[in-house]
Amino acid sequence: MDYISELLPDDNAGGLTDLPLLKDFLGSSDPFYEYLKEIKVDLPPGVNITGILKTRLRAMWRQLDLEQMADYVLTSPTAKRVSFQGSDLAIDIENPIAYDIYYLYSAGNILEFGEKSISDTMEKLASFFSEVDDAKPLKLPEDPPEPGTSMSSGGFGGSGVSSVTMDSGGAKEYVIKEARYEVFLKGNSATYVSTGPKQQQSSYAGYIAFPVGPLGVMWGISLVTESALSQGVSGSVRPVDAENATVQGGEILPPFDINRGDVAGEKLMSKGWLVEDETKVEILAEGFEGVDNPVLHQWLRYWISNDNTEIVPGELVAILCRPWPLHCWWYQETSPFVYSGNWIETEFYTSGIVKEVQVINEYFTPEENEVGNRYKVWVKNEEIIVKSSDFYEYEVDERVGLLKTWRESADAEYDMSMGPANSGSGQETNFNWQHLELLDTGENLTEDWVIVPAQFYDDLSNMGGA
Repeated sequence: MDYISELLPDDNAGGLTDLPLLKDFLGSSDPFYEYLKEIKVDLPPGVNITGILKTRLRAMWRQLDLEQMADYVLTSPTAKRVSFQGSDLAIDIENPIAYDIYYLYSAGNILEFGEKSISDTMEKLASFFSEVDDAKPLKLPEDPPEPGTSMSSGGFGGSGVSSVTMDSGGAKEYVIKEARYEVFLKGNSATYVSTGPKQQQSSYAGYIAFPVGPLGVMWGISLVTESALSQGVSGSVRPVDAENATVQGGEILPPFDINRGDVAGEKLMSKGWLVEDETKVEILAEGFEGVDNPVLHQWLRYWISNDNTEIVPGELVAILCRPWPLHCWWYQETSPFVYSGNWIETEFYTSGIVKEVQVINEYFTPEENEVGNRYKVWVKNEEIIVKSSDFYEYEVDERVGLLKTWRESADAEYDMSMGPANSGSGQETNFNWQHLELLDTGENLTEDWVIVPAQFYDDLSNMGGA
């Protein structure tokens, strides 16, 4: 016990005097988990957190004559171990991974899209968070460290683990890192090219690119949308259950529960590095030429198949991440957490949630020849006032389909025609994340967008609009 006592702070060392008795519990409990609970606090600031944890844990397992087990438990999925064995020489060289890229470095924040406040956007996404079992977004330092202050700056694979202290960055704020996407016009391919999935389908409707850190940091990664989880639209989408339910966090290390190793939604990656469906997931994808790419991150592209019915235009599409339990995660609040996403629209369609029905003479004075209700609808993270295209009526909390129109007027005649919604009279590229906009019409009637009784998928009468 002297060796382990020297490694641990005084207030932790005393708690290990009965460590050999753990042999009695190996058949029914997990000493790795119990030990993590004991030592995950009171680490000296500025230490190599992963390194000192491994040292302490190997010492613990050595007391039980299970040092070989420690190698199995403590080696991360992508850690490269090389052993040089000789008569008097045995050296292990390990290349740790830069887990801090996920937690300390920024890649945009959609919660602030359109200069809206984070709290305002969080309020508008309340139903989404409810569907993902109240998983919280990532909490990122308001002042992330500059690349070069951490050993992780050596590259995506990481030349070492972070030496940033657990209190680095000061105050933290909610962040959903910005995903980028394209929805292909008929006959188009990607404007921002990449190799694509390992096993490719004949055609795709588009892709979503999520900024990610190194493989092996996240235990599981899945794609989630509100409608997919609430409706269970296909066998690839797994609802929240006992094996993937949210676990509360708030401490320096992620919670470790061997009974909850899965992630709700459409599973993209598991066991830290395994791609679930090689016809949809590309890891690691090309960056975006001509557009600023976030520092240190790489891209995971989810390729949208033509028969996809999980993504409703206008909904937030995000990835949930359940962390590998060994890595410091800087006090995230839930496991899994919402890591990256964006609102996915098409050229002419989006959707929103009705928050208020405005009846003529009760809420507003109608314009000349105006009939029917007006509706306050949450679209992305703003409220707009819209009319219905016909006499069909909608209810509060209902998701409705919206047609985005472009109007052009000649001298004396007024001509309404369909055209690109977000770029005037000519959009030559695919619709992508750069074309997202807020209308900023406030309490005024929005005349450019209109509610339509749209069913986005013919075989699902309860999806999309009315």
